[in-house]
Amino acid sequence: HVALTPQTVAGNDNTYKGQTQPFPLPPLGSSYRGSESDDYLFCRAKRCACTPVEYTTAHLECYQIFLRVCHLGKIQKEHALQKLWISTAWRLPWKDAISMPASTIDIPTNQKSLQIIGQLFGITFLHRLPRELLLTIWGESKTSLFWRCMSIIRLVTEFETNSSELQIKPLDQVASWHRNGKLECAPASTAYPFTQLTIDQEGIKEIERLRCKPQYTGDTCNHSTFIVEEGLSFHGIEAHIQDGRLRLRKTQIQPNYPYIWNTPAPPRLSLCRGSMSHSLPSWRLQAVNTQKIAGITFFFIQDRLYDIYIHDSDKSSANDLYEQLPPDIRRDAIWIYLPIGTADRMLVLGTRFISMSEYNVLVRMEKAGDVVIGRNCFFSEADFHPELLWPGDWPSSRPDQCLSGDGPVTLLYGKRVRGFFEIPLLGAYCESGTWTLPEPFMLEKPTPERFDRIGYYSRTPLDQIAESSVYYVPGSGRCRGILLRYKNGGCRAVGQCRVN
Repeated sequence: HVALTPQTVAGNDNTYKGQTQPFPLPPLGSSYRGSESDDYLFCRAKRCACTPVEYTTAHLECYQIFLRVCHLGKIQKEHALQKLWISTAWRLPWKDAISMPASTIDIPTNQKSLQIIGQLFGITFLHRLPRELLLTIWGESKTSLFWRCMSIIRLVTEFETNSSELQIKPLDQVASWHRNGKLECAPASTAYPFTQLTIDQEGIKEIERLRCKPQYTGDTCNHSTFIVEEGLSFHGIEAHIQDGRLRLRKTQIQPNYPYIWNTPAPPRLSLCRGSMSHSLPSWRLQAVNTQKIAGITFFFIQDRLYDIYIHDSDKSSANDLYEQLPPDIRRDAIWIYLPIGTADRMLVLGTRFISMSEYNVLVRMEKAGDVVIGRNCFFSEADFHPELLWPGDWPSSRPDQCLSGDGPVTLLYGKRVRGFFEIPLLGAYCESGTWTLPEPFMLEKPTPERFDRIGYYSRTPLDQIAESSVYYVPGSGRCRGILLRYKNGGCRAVGQCRVN
């Protein structure tokens, strides 16, 4: 019983053991069994309690090209597959780490690979093209098999220069390392007390020591993630180095892996506050400077905050995330869009308790005013069975939680893990340490007599409107949502504004 993803799945071993027959990737939420002689059930269920034996996946055509390139390079098949296993399985920095999203960032700049693929395809001048022209050609055809072939050639050429011997070193003793480069070790140093790990889609890319922890600036990176911790905190974590790659493994001394961030200068955790839905053995945290974005789309599934999409510009589309959702999730998804005007800023971020797995997100904008995100459903004590719910868990007895009470607000959230129906953490970094909601926080609580309890309630003033955009349901022409821009520079949305 094999749990699959379209991307590489981590392995907890450094040894290639075998392969399956080719199979079609089953749709999300389903499974596929091959021929009667095949012992494997390939599963993409949302929550799969399958065997802990781990696998990596590869496109059949990419696998065949890989074997062909290795044959041309006179690399024996078993030796090549062992190296392929390390290259794919170690794309995750450790077992059960959250993978980075797929991207086409593998820009063709390796001269040797360009020369080889040019010879194979009769384009012998390819490696001599100006970089600007080469990138233009690549940009118009980046998803073609041609460029995947070049990535495979680049991978195989790395096999020739890297050692297959496994090295194991304590992570707190690693002073410097770069993928396909040399490992340098030294005892922990007070002159360089911090260590930074850079991780991209191919796994851990670089390890370096720092004199001090970088100051948070709000800058983030889309194509790399980072770990920045005191070197002594890595005690009990091993670095495994093989074939030019590096992977971490914890020992009994160290029960946890460090946080992975989307910024090389993460905020201080002591100034962060969050609402946690569940605990994870491995965390990927996103820090978002709300002053540098155009808006946020919140996806709700079964009344839970399922995922978040950050609009980093007016041209970014929440469809990028929506299309990755399983079909049944897509059908039930509720989009709540929070626009952030170019002249506006977020001042307050908080949450309001509804149930053990559900909450509203409370936002105060400088010009757009107070906004409530989520299912604004408020019950009375008569709606609950005393034997099922303690009085302390009634919504009316829970105070609103302030995540950041002073702008500018940096949003924090944890990347959702496969199989879960909500993001594990929603929080904020507040540099001033102000964690009290200002009074009064305007929020009219709808009553059952006026509103459907299971609906999503939104409201906005109708005066001082400069312009509005109406979003319709394709096909039916029904109004789905309205985006309003005000004369003071604020923006508000009602209904579902599926900005794409």
